[in-house]
Amino acid sequence: MKKLIVIAAAVALVILVGGAACVLGGYFYHRRQVEAARDEGEKFGKTTDQRGCLQESLRRLREQGRDTFLQRYHRALTHDFTGGCFQTSEETKDFCSGVPRPEEFTAGLNWRVRQCELAGLDDGSCTNVMWDVIKECGKTPLPTVSYPEGRR
Repeated sequence: MKKLIVIAAAVALVILVGGAACVLGGYFYHRRQVEAARDEGEKFGKTTDQRGCLQESLRRLREQGRDTFLQRYHRALTHDFTGGCFQTSEETKDFCSGVPRPEEFTAGLNWRVRQCELAGLDDGSCTNVMWDVIKECGKTPLPTVSYPEGRR
């Protein structure tokens, strides 16, 4: 009976260590993929403006498959590309016109879905890219209103 308990404990330990190694390996793989997508976006952004970043992100989504888990995973990384691209791209006149503020949750959700429908894309990867647009446009502060003294 002692041998059986020792063997079961050894097997459980091997499974536990193996599982932990898989989780850690997956985490570090994902971090490298995110950094690579962001770096690629930053590099591309140096050559274009905000509209060019969005167009390239949507082009990538259209060309990527979504049949396998790995294809869907790479589609999800497109939003990291978009974020990196926006960091280094030039501003586009009127790019943020009509884009809701990040704090306007319902309006932002509806806008994201509508933009993806207009682009012919219907999955979460597109709405994540559109969320990046909302965040990018939300960087500009709201205009301040000043009141004359005593008139509030």
